[in-house]
Amino acid sequence: MKTTRLARRLGLDGNPLRRRTDKIEAWLATLTLVVFLTGAPVLSVAAGRAWVTGHSPTGPLLNHGAVLGREAVAAVVVPVALGWVLLCLAEVGRWVLDRRRLAGWDAAWATVGPQWTRGFG
Repeated sequence: MKTTRLARRLGLDGNPLRRRTDKIEAWLATLTLVVFLTGAPVLSVAAGRAWVTGHSPTGPLLNHGAVLGREAVAAVVVPVALGWVLLCLAEVGRWVLDRRRLAGWDAAWATVGPQWTRGFG
């Protein structure tokens, strides 16, 4: 991806027509991606270790296959769950920003609309 295209996606291109909500949405998308890419591996390792060590202190020892199986399940389930939570939060953020954009458009139309429709009545 070219640097100019990335700058445009992040809202750093200096476009005077770009709304503040568009810039916030681009930064939230970037933040969501960074949180997922850094959080998924860390949480997978932590969950794998916690699930393996946190279940069998009083019971019989787990064999090697059971330990690997639990770690594999944690390595799959945790990133999926994190991604789902982040997508839900991103959708809520997008919904809030869309509501804000619609309110801005309504306010702008309320001031400009009567001037444009005066000649049509």
